[in-house]
Amino acid sequence: MKPFSTPVHSNERHLVLRPITLAVGVVLVLAGCNLVDPYKKAGVWRPSMVNDTNLELQIARSSDLTMGRGTTGADGETAAAPVDRLRKDKVKALPLSGIAPIGASAGGGSN
Repeated sequence: MKPFSTPVHSNERHLVLRPITLAVGVVLVLAGCNLVDPYKKAGVWRPSMVNDTNLELQIARSSDLTMGRGTTGADGETAAAPVDRLRKDKVKALPLSGIAPIGASAGGGSN
């Protein structure tokens, strides 16, 4: 008897072939997706470079894409104060707006 030459039963062979068959089936199904891809059909819009074109139309200066620029009207301390109060759990209450307060009310209909 040769080493490692154990007989393979039909049940064992079936367990080995099932994952292989499944993998081949998945590959074949996904390969067919190319036939129904809407961007590959003839006569349809193809989004070529639309994101780049859109970005170029929105920027003020092309140098903004490589390095941002700050603003002179911003005050970091004023902007950071509410965050600091939130972290210290000392948030200020919102001012009254003159509109009726939001809350539960006892509703009822009249007959």
